[in-house]
Amino acid sequence: MNKLNLKIFAGFLFLFFLINCKENIEPSLTKKEKNLLETRKETITPGLPLFSESYIKNGNVYEVDEENNFEEVYRNYQFYEAVYDEKKRVSIFKAYEKGEVKWMEKYYYDNETGKLNKKEIFNPYDPEKKPEIKTF
Repeated sequence: MNKLNLKIFAGFLFLFFLINCKENIEPSLTKKEKNLLETRKETITPGLPLFSESYIKNGNVYEVDEENNFEEVYRNYQFYEAVYDEKKRVSIFKAYEKGEVKWMEKYYYDNETGKLNKKEIFNPYDPEKKPEIKTF
């Protein structure tokens, strides 16, 4: 195999990797974000929403950043809401703009492993339309 063919082959492999593996590349969390997510598990009440002015992307799941009360965040142009399940994992994440839901994601986990196995993406948010579904 000559050098040109080898470079072309390597290029195709790289593109294949990017196309097929981009969903599995997880951004690393900062120490502050990891600590926040760990300490939050102690205070989560399943089914009750948490609100924030910002969010954290934790792998394929969005989580709210530092918690604020609803009255504080509602005054903002944009804010975020997360609802947690009985195992203290995010089950619903909503992004608001001007007080209206802009987009939403629902997360489904494997009962045995606890890993995310499906998410429904409503972007833009329209409950009448079918969501985009991603499986893992």
